[in-house]
Amino acid sequence: MGRNPELIEKKRSRGTVQKVREENRGSLPVVPMVTKVGAPTWMPKDQKKTFKRVTKILQDWGILAEADLGLIEAYVAALHQWREDQLLIQEKGSYVDKFNARGVCVGKEEAPWSARARQLAYQIKDLGAQLGFSPVARAKILAMMAPKQEEKDDFAEFLEV
Repeated sequence: MGRNPELIEKKRSRGTVQKVREENRGSLPVVPMVTKVGAPTWMPKDQKKTFKRVTKILQDWGILAEADLGLIEAYVAALHQWREDQLLIQEKGSYVDKFNARGVCVGKEEAPWSARARQLAYQIKDLGAQLGFSPVARAKILAMMAPKQEEKDDFAEFLEV
């Protein structure tokens, strides 16, 4: 909820607002942006290509920060593992036979690669949203990047004497 704006304005007019509050008002810490970044050496060749493509997108948007590099690494690694699991699902299916202690088939259960693919899909969605790869996240980024418009008082012309 915050403080009552009327009280703050009264304090400003009297000159009794703390200087620290006025100095830090509306300011956010500056996040260092990255202009050039290379893929980590531990990544396989195909993951390095994806890493470069993702970082280029974020650089073009002007939002690639040093703090995001770990998120990008995790996003790319999860994306490629998910792709490998999708190939396994196509090849072997999503379910495998379940056997009892005697070796008799008693039904089916989800394959490990299928369960991992489902978990990775959630991870990719969450990491991608943090990086701005969802419609909602992009809208927030565009709103932050839009030039600030000053609030206009529609009735100001009537108050002028």
